[in-house]
Amino acid sequence: MISVVNRSNAKYYNTVCDKMDDIMHVGNISLLEAAKWSCVTSQSTKYEDKGFVGIFQIGKEWWCSPTGGGICKVACVKFLDDDIRDDFECAMKIYKGHDNTFSAWPGNELCLEKQAEIRASKCHKQLESEIPESVEDFN
Repeated sequence: MISVVNRSNAKYYNTVCDKMDDIMHVGNISLLEAAKWSCVTSQSTKYEDKGFVGIFQIGKEWWCSPTGGGICKVACVKFLDDDIRDDFECAMKIYKGHDNTFSAWPGNELCLEKQAEIRASKCHKQLESEIPESVEDFN
């Protein structure tokens, strides 16, 4: 079992694939895009004690504040709960504010297209097997 745990948030994933699945559904994005986010945020966890919070490692200095300020206008503590929707919305603001790149995240250069493709490929079969083929599969 692979554990993807970030001490600074309350959201825990048993596997990288679980994390990617959550990101994919919350963000309504492809598996490959979720793999990119997963890779970038995994690299950024090395900097969690340096002012970054939550699954998307959002910087406390610019993007959130204790009172709900910052560019995202969200209290940083909101990024520490199990609901990652507001986290993803803020992360997308950061991404778009940096010309649709991951340049705001430390370590992003380690997550090139090839690494994301490898992550997506490894998780594709696992996630595909969890999706029912038809309505009858729900019964």
